[in-house]
Amino acid sequence: MKIFINRTLFLSVLLITLCTHVKAQEIKGDTIFVDNQAEISYMFPDDLVNTRTTPSDAPYDLKFFGGKRLTVTARVKYSKPASLEVIEGDRTHRFVIVYKKNIDYNNPEEIEHDYSTLKKLKDHISDMEARAAKKTTEKNDNTAAPKQTTKKANAGETDAASYYPLLESGNQNLRKKQYYAAKEDFEKAHAKRPKDTYPIERLAEIKQKISEQERKLNDAYANYISEGEKSLKLNKITDAKIAFEQALFVRPDDKVAKKNIALIEDREKQAGKNEALESDYNTAVTAGDKAFQKEDYENARTYYNKAIGLIKNRPGPQEQLKEIDKIIAARSSKNEVAQISKAQKAAADIKEKEVQDLKKKYFAALKSADKLFAKKEFVKARAAYNEALQFGDPVWPNGQIAKIDKLVNDQNENAKKTEKQQETAKLEKAKRESEQKNLQNRYNAVLEKADNFFKAGNYPEAKLAYKEAIALIKNPLPQEQLKKIGKIEAENLQKEKEEKLRLAEEKKLTERYNAIVQQADLELGKTNYAKAKQLYMKALNIKSSEAYPKQKLNDIQNTLDGLAAEAKERKERIAAEAELKKKYDLAISKAKSYLLKEDLVNAQAAYNDAAALKPAEVEPKNQLKIITDKLAAIARQNEIDENYEKQIHIADSLMIAENYESAKDIYKEASGIKKTETYPYSQIKYCDSQIKITQQEEEENKKRNAINKEIENENRFHELIAQADKSMKVENYKDAKEQYSEALKIKPDHTYAKQRMKIASDQFNLSKKVSKNKDVAKNNEPSGNEKSKGKNDPDMASVIPQKQTASPYQFQADPIPYSTEELKTKYPDIDFKLLPPDQPFNEEAVDDSKENTQTYIQVLNDKPRLDIDDKSHKIKLTCQGLNFEDRSVYVKLLIQNNSDNDFLTGSMMLTWTRRSGAHIKLFPLYLFPSSLPIVKPGFEAVIIYVCKSYNIGDDEKLKFELNDRMNKIKLSLSFKGSVYNEESMR
Repeated sequence: MKIFINRTLFLSVLLITLCTHVKAQEIKGDTIFVDNQAEISYMFPDDLVNTRTTPSDAPYDLKFFGGKRLTVTARVKYSKPASLEVIEGDRTHRFVIVYKKNIDYNNPEEIEHDYSTLKKLKDHISDMEARAAKKTTEKNDNTAAPKQTTKKANAGETDAASYYPLLESGNQNLRKKQYYAAKEDFEKAHAKRPKDTYPIERLAEIKQKISEQERKLNDAYANYISEGEKSLKLNKITDAKIAFEQALFVRPDDKVAKKNIALIEDREKQAGKNEALESDYNTAVTAGDKAFQKEDYENARTYYNKAIGLIKNRPGPQEQLKEIDKIIAARSSKNEVAQISKAQKAAADIKEKEVQDLKKKYFAALKSADKLFAKKEFVKARAAYNEALQFGDPVWPNGQIAKIDKLVNDQNENAKKTEKQQETAKLEKAKRESEQKNLQNRYNAVLEKADNFFKAGNYPEAKLAYKEAIALIKNPLPQEQLKKIGKIEAENLQKEKEEKLRLAEEKKLTERYNAIVQQADLELGKTNYAKAKQLYMKALNIKSSEAYPKQKLNDIQNTLDGLAAEAKERKERIAAEAELKKKYDLAISKAKSYLLKEDLVNAQAAYNDAAALKPAEVEPKNQLKIITDKLAAIARQNEIDENYEKQIHIADSLMIAENYESAKDIYKEASGIKKTETYPYSQIKYCDSQIKITQQEEEENKKRNAINKEIENENRFHELIAQADKSMKVENYKDAKEQYSEALKIKPDHTYAKQRMKIASDQFNLSKKVSKNKDVAKNNEPSGNEKSKGKNDPDMASVIPQKQTASPYQFQADPIPYSTEELKTKYPDIDFKLLPPDQPFNEEAVDDSKENTQTYIQVLNDKPRLDIDDKSHKIKLTCQGLNFEDRSVYVKLLIQNNSDNDFLTGSMMLTWTRRSGAHIKLFPLYLFPSSLPIVKPGFEAVIIYVCKSYNIGDDEKLKFELNDRMNKIKLSLSFKGSVYNEESMR
């Protein structure tokens, strides 16, 4: 349904509406009067946040610099009105800025507005509301339409101020599809005017919209819950979570969705823990297997125990720990036996070495003794046999010693026998010796043969030979060798037995090893890597030196590492795809939910997120196009609404400022933006009526002014006649003539004035002739005071001041010390007949040099009373005094040029700084001399700055600024208000 508001009624309460604060303590529709001379100051209770004018380029300067004080100044004269919005703390104030020609700077109420406390702000708003209500009542008395409004306003004035803003706010929220906010606005409006049908119709429409929206949201909620429960039963955790999150998005406080999301998050946490546990378990097992392969059983045991601590019921690590225990136990047993055997062998070797050493000494001694015995060196042989007794078996040495003793006795006895006997004995001895020698040779040959067999390892033959040697001579050496052969044969027999056992055991191990390797190869062929790995490690335990199991274990580990990397990559890819799908589904679901709520902006953002996640998907693209088109249409409509509202706001502000012509133009522009709106047309009619009223008032004012003018002229005429008659009485014919002349200008045909004018004229001419004759007589008298001529003559063309103090500078009487030709040569681009273009003047400024010549002469010739100077440049500026005449102040300034170039006097300005910090520019009424001086190097000149005088406080400040025409040099003087006041009292 289209909005139709009685705009005429709205107009009548417009001022009240603008002046009534929606929030507590907010100014609405107040007027700020400004000019381009003073800074108008506003103090607020809290810090200012921001300011904004409408239009934004309005010609006004705003300053607040983060404080509580705002100053406003117009940039140019007669600036067009503008609306101003000031955000202060949590309050928003709205003003209308209007240029005012005559502002009384001595009146604090006009230039300083103090709302610095909440009480002051409240008081001002209350006062403003009362004045606005009074003004509205007065306006209602002048036009028919406002009279009708007044009756309604009187009936319900308290709610009128906020009723229409509530309707506007409700309509805006309705356009934005913010139904609950719109409902609140229209309910408040309905409460204010229960009989008005418009809020009721809007509330019915909003109720239907909310019902339809809630139905869609309820359907969506039910679908999300159903989808979530179904996915949860199928253990599709991610899909279930997205569905429940969307249900929660539709109903933010839904307990079912929250409970299921909490359940899913617990499952996800548990799944994450299990996954981490499995990963830690596999890492520990892999590390244990690697340590096991390197035979680092202690670290392997640590890693396997860690794996069992993570997951207890897995058989692999436990079996490996049993294998490690077996290996360590076997190694311990073997090491113990080997150590005992090694110790026994070492002791036997030591003992054997001792025995062998003794045997070597024994047989060496016997061998030496036998040789000596064979040579019949019985004494030496006997000593050698005695030595042999220390190292071995005493049987043979004792027997030989007995033989030697017998042979020696026989020799001694034979020596006693007869030669025959000796010969017989000799023959027997020779026979015995020959037999003995043969026996010994046979013995030696057999022993040598036996030794050769022994050395060759032919122990059976060696045994026979040694026995044969023993049969020839019972020497202990062959017997010893026979014992040694027996021992060797026993050892060899034992070794054969051990070798047979070893071969049998090795055969068993080989068969077992081959069976395990064969089984491992089969498991490896089936890609059963864990079982194959376990079998290869078992085979390696059997034959640790075999390269084949090691190679296979390395191959399996490489394969497992590759598979783990692939699985990890696949898992990460699947997780990324799942996460992407989750995000995409969530974005799509959010977008649909936003669409259900008709929140196009957030729906667009959600579809953009979905499109960014899956660029190839068609649904986001299609929906984005639809939403973009809708948003563009809304934006176009909003732009139209915004432009319309902006123009209406400006027009209303102009109308409040009673600038009806401008307001009418803006209302016409607004009606062009929205041709169906009736409000601009009703306002245009109202503006026309107000313009007509204004025109009528102006005509009445003209008539009234004409009457007043006639009365004023009549009074002035009689005043001039009275003054002229008075002048005639004292024979001041010149003044009388001028006064009658002025009176005749008012009434040219007045008989009395004409007659008196003729008399005064005749008398004045007669007095001039008499004066001339006197002057001729005086001229004939000698006189040396020619220099005083014209000193006090007010009609002088120029005023030449006298130099007041001793100074190193020459006084420059002529402001422009150059001829026209010289000026054109030196300064071709400057016209010194004109003031600088950036020199502003007061609106009331006039050339009063002729009327106030006497004042200028007095100021110029006054002795300096002040010495306020600026020495920041080679150009020195000094304020020598302030003179006050007829509500004006004459500022006397001395310029001294100590530079190498001419100083071209340029623009100047005197500024007054109030206690509040506001700055007021005291524009000049006149500058003397009007041709601002060109001060040559080494010269000085005086200028006089004339402006209005004001009531300036002693603690306030004045600042005078002077620029050269090129704006390269800037001089400034500052002095307190107390100096100003002292000078004014002089």
